[in-house]
Amino acid sequence: MRTAISALSLLSTLLFSPPTLASSSTNTSTFCISHAISPTQQNQIWDAFVQDFYIDKRVADSFHRYVVTDYISHTATSGSGAEFNVQHLEAGWPALDIQIHHLSSVEQNIGWVHYRIQGAPVFPNETAIVDLFRFNGSCIVEHWDVIESVDSTTTNPIALF
Repeated sequence: MRTAISALSLLSTLLFSPPTLASSSTNTSTFCISHAISPTQQNQIWDAFVQDFYIDKRVADSFHRYVVTDYISHTATSGSGAEFNVQHLEAGWPALDIQIHHLSSVEQNIGWVHYRIQGAPVFPNETAIVDLFRFNGSCIVEHWDVIESVDSTTTNPIALF
């Protein structure tokens, strides 16, 4: 049986420690400044963000390049603001095992990614996450997520993936 993991309990665990002012980013001075672009350019930016954030796991760099300062996060245990999210994600994100299963293109300013994530202590079981991001022109301005975990009682061999 699948066990639903609330974003509140799961992501509170992700917040390994209180944010610090230190950042591993090479560019800590600014975040993305939005300007009008074509849908093709928006998809190129989306692909670059996915590469930097999910595959290369460069949290600070990806946020500084592609996310606005006043980024809105609807994650129950997170706050809004790009810097706040960088500080909370940088500590644990690079150590997690992430495998992308489905990736959208940006349509009507929304891009989404469905991925498998695992890594103790935050995600001891395989967990499926769908992140949805809203663009305003050239920058990501808003985020939602849906999270569910597979546990030892799961009977469906293809649950979530």
